[in-house]
Amino acid sequence: MSSVVFVNPLKPGKLADYKAFMAEFTGPRRTEYIDLLTRYGLKTAKVYYHKIADHEFVIVRHEVEPGKEALLAGWMDSTHPFDLWFKTQLASLHDFEYAGMPEAILDFKV
Repeated sequence: MSSVVFVNPLKPGKLADYKAFMAEFTGPRRTEYIDLLTRYGLKTAKVYYHKIADHEFVIVRHEVEPGKEALLAGWMDSTHPFDLWFKTQLASLHDFEYAGMPEAILDFKV
């Protein structure tokens, strides 16, 4: 199983809104969120908050099923209704444009 990590800068003052967005996934949109994860081969979703100086970040880590990494790379082109809602929410919370999958530059194991 491989991992993918996204480090996303939050717009100023959006932490409470981001937490409310995340609460949707354990509440009213749980089934839709599980469907999204399943469609893209994601087995886990771990989300962390980190503040450096005056900059706030959300770090998202997913475990991806073997051979399913390409599915996640095509997420931005999805027209699935939940994916569209999800992308709209992200755009309102984050101060960036999606730049694709992060590039792995080290995978060290002992």
